[in-house]
Amino acid sequence: MKIIVIHIMALIFFLSHPLLPQWYSQGSGVWSNMYSIFSIDGQTAWISGANGVILKTTNSGASWIQKSSGTSVSLGYIYFFSESEGIAAGNNGTIKRTTDGGNTWYTIPSGTSSNLNDGSFVNDSLMYLIGWNGTLLVTTDKGSTWQLKPPISTSNYHWVQFWDENLGWASTWFNGQIWKTTDGGNTWSMKIQVGSISLWQVCFVTPEKGFAVGEWGVILKTLDGGENWTQYFAGTQENLHAVYFITPEVGWIVGKDENRLRTSNGGNTWIIEHTGNDYEYLQVYFYNENIGWILGTPGFQTGNPSVILYTDNNGGYPIPVELVNFSAQVEGSEVILNWTTATELNNSGFEIERKFENHSWTKVGFVAGHGTTTEKQIYRFKDQPDINGEYGYRLKQIDYNGTLEYSDEVAIHFNQKFEFRLEQNYPNPFNPTTTIAYSLQSDGLVSLKVYDILGNEVLTLVNENKRAGYYEIQFIPEDLSSGVYLYTLISGDFQHTKKFILLK
Repeated sequence: MKIIVIHIMALIFFLSHPLLPQWYSQGSGVWSNMYSIFSIDGQTAWISGANGVILKTTNSGASWIQKSSGTSVSLGYIYFFSESEGIAAGNNGTIKRTTDGGNTWYTIPSGTSSNLNDGSFVNDSLMYLIGWNGTLLVTTDKGSTWQLKPPISTSNYHWVQFWDENLGWASTWFNGQIWKTTDGGNTWSMKIQVGSISLWQVCFVTPEKGFAVGEWGVILKTLDGGENWTQYFAGTQENLHAVYFITPEVGWIVGKDENRLRTSNGGNTWIIEHTGNDYEYLQVYFYNENIGWILGTPGFQTGNPSVILYTDNNGGYPIPVELVNFSAQVEGSEVILNWTTATELNNSGFEIERKFENHSWTKVGFVAGHGTTTEKQIYRFKDQPDINGEYGYRLKQIDYNGTLEYSDEVAIHFNQKFEFRLEQNYPNPFNPTTTIAYSLQSDGLVSLKVYDILGNEVLTLVNENKRAGYYEIQFIPEDLSSGVYLYTLISGDFQHTKKFILLK
């Protein structure tokens, strides 16, 4: 991971070393479009698709097993509340529910005959389904019963996302609309219409930041919760079917003719990975920052089964450690370092290194990392410099495999008020070594000498100019015999003497 420091208090990125795209084909065994996928733990996952198809895996997709859904209609959405309880929804108002992990399914009345295309899970019991003719359904008991909400409009809706119990968005088929609700779906207002195209999916990564994709390579972005949208062009006019953001900066888009688009800068730029023309990618989904799937159609030209692609390292671009707000400040006799990470990948931790003026870097501490996470992490470290002057600090981020990268330094001026003081050596009595500590209130010539009990000088430990600060000396008296000795510190008008005992 590389670290790029923009400036203090600005974004700092530990960027992963570039890797080749790594999506692996998994055998679906079916010839129906794959529309929706959900994983409960990264290993157990379910897929729903056309013709009532439901697939299940318990080994991250190494093998997929088809389950009987009891219907032949397209199932555009699947979700599991737990390892056992889940729902699938699709055309003609079909809702299927399972309580045994998807092995058997039974029908739940929906109260509508409209096609149901998508859903959004809000909390342990609250979920919404959306479909044609403005249909909006809600459940508060994990899909056991459903109630119709007021229609959003007369349009056909393809996608829905609720951020919480009140805030949500929806997009339409055919007429390019995005709608927003702030009262749990009771009322909606249209925020944008992009011509006569379909907007197939929208993804909000924060309550403010969201993306929409649709026909003819359309990409929309909002930074104010969907009130206003900006259109972007990523270099393709192929239909874009799905968008998924893993973090506010890292996201994927998939579409027609095996187009994959990825961004690592919040959607400002997109890199296209075009791998062929046989499949049409219809869905992209990530369980966590690395494990994800792409679903699609059967092979148009080769007659291959429906495409399922899998990655366990974000398609060959592992999520970096993103560090924000790295700063240093003096508080009393300490320097406080604060930094925050937005995401972390295999982060063992941070070594804190310090440099005094033109001296070498030295390690002054270590703070353990949080391994791999996409959640915000806050760090704090306290340092106590010994000498007044200019200091630099930097972080050495270390992966579990030993890979390391440095940040640039942050600089700070330390000016602590010290006093003249000579400490008692420790340990005392001692053999063979002891530590003598002292502090200086001001810069100047310093003398630290050792005398025998009769007052004869036997050793000079220090005789040079020193900066104000705190100092320690490791004293190993190899040429002295056992006995009682005196040591005296002189700096300017300050003079002080203490006694130690050497035992051999």
